[in-house]
Amino acid sequence: MGGVDVCDQMMEAYRTWRKTRKWPVKVIIHMFDLAIVNSWFEYRADCKAQNRKSKDIMDLLAFRLSISDHLLNGPPRKRPRADLEFADMPTSSKYRVKSLPTVDRQYDGFNHWPVFDTLKQPRCCRAPGCTSRSRCRCSKCDIYLCLNKDRNCFYDFHNKD
Repeated sequence: MGGVDVCDQMMEAYRTWRKTRKWPVKVIIHMFDLAIVNSWFEYRADCKAQNRKSKDIMDLLAFRLSISDHLLNGPPRKRPRADLEFADMPTSSKYRVKSLPTVDRQYDGFNHWPVFDTLKQPRCCRAPGCTSRSRCRCSKCDIYLCLNKDRNCFYDFHNKD
């Protein structure tokens, strides 16, 4: 028997079986099995090179269980040090959508001033039913609302009409 036949035979002895219709999952599981069997062959070759007794060499099942035990019960992960590992990481520049203000704050009629921001891309208008984009935000509510000659969502949002 050649090396491929022996490898296939050993893979069939303790195959990881998972019922799935997704072929990439089957391929990945097959590659894991192949890696474990090839690692076991290397382990056996190293043990024979060190002149270990055959009873001290793990069989394939014990080797698989040893690998799973080390993966599941490995050393606990420590918290990364902020000054070393996060210093080079870029900050996230994603825009987070602000929550709508409470009804009391929305309709209090005090200090709601439009502020025009210089943004590369305008933000979505937060008025109900409006799908346009705006660069105008309320200074108190801190949400973007339309304020132009065609549409005045700023006024509609802050009044109970």
